Amino acid sequence: MRNNKCYGVGINDADFATAINKKNIPSYEYWRGVLRRCYSELEHQKRPLYKGCTVCEEWLYFTNFHRWFLEQDVPKGWQIDKDILNKGNKHYSPENCVFVEQALNTFLTDCTRKRGEYKIGVFYNKKKRKFIAQCQGVDSRKKMHLGNFDNENGAYVEYMRYKHEQAMIWVSRIKNNDLYKRKDELCQSLSTRFLL
Repeated sequence: MRNNKCYGVGINDADFATAINKKNIPSYEYWRGVLRRCYSELEHQKRPLYKGCTVCEEWLYFTNFHRWFLEQDVPKGWQIDKDILNKGNKHYSPENCVFVEQALNTFLTDCTRKRGEYKIGVFYNKKKRKFIAQCQGVDSRKKMHLGNFDNENGAYVEYMRYKHEQAMIWVSRIKNNDLYKRKDELCQSLSTRFLL
């Protein structure tokens, strides 16, 4: 047992190798990632939205996180999410976290830092003197033009309508995908997340 501190708080209490051929095992990589988001000053400079995030006492010990991780049977490339079940949550714990496809996590990202002065999904076109609603669809890498509006709120309402429509596509996919855990909670959260 090493009892090494990770990011000043995490304890690697494993009595087994956490790296094979100098590569971290998946559970250890995810654990370090969670701790980095919560307790690394450098990470907070790059991603200020993680300031104030915390990890439950149980997960400060790697073996506890490792046991939970193994129970999740995580598909390769999926991401741990702390706030899809409870919007705005900043606490990593077994109660709050689920693993989701990267595409779903990207769909839910609100890009606060890049957004500018207007509501999410809205920008102002000075040339047209209109507010523009835009949103990336579930199966599109490009932002879709949703319309031109006389005011910011009209554009925002259209963005939220479209985002809800896209969220319901995700609900359907999750219901039909046996790799997801806590399907009912995920679907409930997505079904109401973008309603005004």
